[in-house]
Amino acid sequence: MARRLLLLPVALFGALALIYYPQLPEPMAIHFGLHGEPNGFGSRAGFFGIGGGVMALLLLIFGGLGTLIRRLPVSLINIPHRTYWLAPERKDATIARLTGTMAIFGVFALCYLDAVFYLAIQANLSKTPLSGTWLWPLLASMGVAVIILVIRLLTLFRLPKGQKGSSVVR
Repeated sequence: MARRLLLLPVALFGALALIYYPQLPEPMAIHFGLHGEPNGFGSRAGFFGIGGGVMALLLLIFGGLGTLIRRLPVSLINIPHRTYWLAPERKDATIARLTGTMAIFGVFALCYLDAVFYLAIQANLSKTPLSGTWLWPLLASMGVAVIILVIRLLTLFRLPKGQKGSSVVR
């Protein structure tokens, strides 16, 4: 289910491209300095091409994570207490939990990119600096999401009470 949600922010990026591409100036600001001032310019096609490429790459990474992890040797999967969690009787459920969590994080990351692209579009349409009013809180929310992801993974893969185990694969 979570992997299918990855398509929503990608579709939103496509909608942004369809709606705003004809309205944007040529060339347009594609890079902004620390205070939101434009300091790099390029074509609309380049802006949306790079954006679409990044979105596709992240979709491939977060959507294909389950397939990749299933094919990796256990020794290359780095989770807490992997010997316990990746024992044959728990491996499928563990991979499902891991890939579901990463897909949810992927949705958040793709939505973050949509928001940043939207801010860049608005800065170009209004011919004003990129809005720090929204950019810094978005960046902070991404940091919080990473912290929550780490805590969630540590919580998901702690040993059940009474179990002994180690992270060392022999």
